[in-house]
Amino acid sequence: MEEINEPELNFNSQKRYLILFSVCLSLLLLLFQNSFSNKTLLKKLANNSVNPVEALSNGKPTSIEFFAEWCEVCQEMAPDIISQKAKYDNAINFVMLNVDNPVWSEYIDKYNVSGIPKIVFFDENGLFISSISGLRKQEELEIAYKNLITGDNINSTETSSISALKINPKDMNNIDPRSHA
Repeated sequence: MEEINEPELNFNSQKRYLILFSVCLSLLLLLFQNSFSNKTLLKKLANNSVNPVEALSNGKPTSIEFFAEWCEVCQEMAPDIISQKAKYDNAINFVMLNVDNPVWSEYIDKYNVSGIPKIVFFDENGLFISSISGLRKQEELEIAYKNLITGDNINSTETSSISALKINPKDMNNIDPRSHA
């Protein structure tokens, strides 16, 4: 029987651990890849967003989405919103407002944003039509944006997949969407 000396055994063990570590790291990267890329999509949407003042006054229907980069539901919907933007960018203003940016607090208050994502729809005159909250499937978004263009009713029901706010009953007048549950 051949004897294996200790340094050779140590090298083989290190090699196994290194391979195991590499496999685990690769799996983790694959698992979180979607989250990283969807955060990037949210940033891209926000960076290419129309200013809300301009959007509500330029004669095109408008959708304003309230979101946060850390919101998993917002991240999940980002590819579908990009798809809708690609289809309807010439006909609809797409506005993205990050609830973590205090610049948008006036809009957050005005449109009663109590959870994200929330999309608020306006006609070509900048008048409020409807809003939807929570996770929406591609098909639901497609119908909402088509209806925005045609002037048909937009279903405004809320879904259960929403980042809700923690509300202190003693302080109902001071609700802040940045205090999510």
